[in-house]
Amino acid sequence: MVSAKPFFRADHVGSLLRPPELLSARERFTKGEIDAADLRAVEDAAISDAVALQEETGLQIVTDGELRRENWWIDFISRLEGLRIEEGQNPSFAGTQARYVPKNVVTREKLHWPGPILRRDFTFVADVASTTAKITLPSPSRIHFHGGRNVVSRDAYPDIDAFFEDVASVYRREIAALEEAGCRYIQIDDPILAYFV
Repeated sequence: MVSAKPFFRADHVGSLLRPPELLSARERFTKGEIDAADLRAVEDAAISDAVALQEETGLQIVTDGELRRENWWIDFISRLEGLRIEEGQNPSFAGTQARYVPKNVVTREKLHWPGPILRRDFTFVADVASTTAKITLPSPSRIHFHGGRNVVSRDAYPDIDAFFEDVASVYRREIAALEEAGCRYIQIDDPILAYFV
């Protein structure tokens, strides 16, 4: 018997390849050739196609493919108040010849949740899907993992436990907003654990 409710036998993390028309639209948006509404219309079409493809393949749960995101984590994390995404040498990769070095997430002030971040993205997928829609959140560890204590302001957080309490609060509030919108499948994406292998 196949289950109609989570958890399912087969699932996927969420990121799908961006179609050429979406890559082109994002480039045109960056150059100022189209506005945010035009970009969103292209994203909507690409997401609708991605949902249809997932349903055609028989997946019982579908995602937006993270097609609205620059990458799997930065769009969500960068919306949290009190931190910044910075270029430069990532402390975890100092002295290495790594081909890809993640950007730094630096907490400069007390963390705050700005209000629902992914609710609108979820509701779009839920509206176009005939199966269960899910949303993927980057792991809370994305906020501090690469730099540890050195990327968390000692002025804002002299007690590191207060920082972790605020991180937990931000995630609880975002998850509650998603649940309020009808989301019943929220996946925490945490490839950082692979660093320990």
